[in-house]
Amino acid sequence: YFYQINSRETEIVLSRLNQLCGIYSIGLLVIDGDHSVNGALADWKYVEHLDRRGYVIIHDTNTHPGPIALLETIDRKIFKVEEPLKDKPDHGIAIISYWK
Repeated sequence: YFYQINSRETEIVLSRLNQLCGIYSIGLLVIDGDHSVNGALADWKYVEHLDRRGYVIIHDTNTHPGPIALLETIDRKIFKVEEPLKDKPDHGIAIISYWK
């Protein structure tokens, strides 16, 4: 399915996922869109619905203020954060999961 909506409409998005696919938890969450601090933090709210075995991928972690600020706020006691392109000449990416 393709459903175009502002990701800040969390309840509508989650309701639609449930309606269309019967999805109650998210296995893979990709954050790459609104690169503002507020936009990235708003997208992070979907982590409340992340499956305990799921992953979050955040793009532009080396170059945009929103993803950079978001990484600074993640509780590293709860989440494992990998940044394979940190300090490289790249836009950057982070792979986040719950500690197993």
